Amino acid sequence: MPEEGAGAEGSGEVEPELDQGILNQVLMMGIPENPAKHALFKTGNSSADMAVSWYFENMADESLNQPLRIKKEASKKEESGNGVPPEALAMMLTMGFPEKKCIKALKNCDNNPERATDWLFSHMDDPDSEGDSEM
Repeated sequence: MPEEGAGAEGSGEVEPELDQGILNQVLMMGIPENPAKHALFKTGNSSADMAVSWYFENMADESLNQPLRIKKEASKKEESGNGVPPEALAMMLTMGFPEKKCIKALKNCDNNPERATDWLFSHMDDPDSEGDSEM
C-alpha cells in the first residue's frame, strides 16, 4: 500500500514538470511510466540516456512504482537555498562526487548535470569554494 503520495493533492504535493519529449523516449525504451517519471526527475530532465541509466541502477527500489509527487514548498526552498535544482544535485551525488563540488559545478554550468559532470572531471583539483583549502 502506498504510504507516500496518499492524499497528496490535499497535502501540497504535486507532480513535477517533466520534459514530455524525453519522457516519451524513455517510455519507448520499455521503462514503465512511474519509474520513467522518477528517473527523469532524478536526472534533472537532462536526457533519455541518463534517465534510463539511472533507472537500471535503481530499479530494485520498490518506491519507483509509486506515482511521483514532490512537495511544492520544499523543492522551492532547496533550490533557492543553494541555487541548484535538488534533483540535479541528487543525481550528481549518486555518482559519488562531493556535495560542495557538485553545487559549484552546477552553478558554473547553468544547472545542466551533464555539463556539470564534464566540468567536475576537468576541475578535480580546484578547491570546493573560493575560501576552502584542503589540508
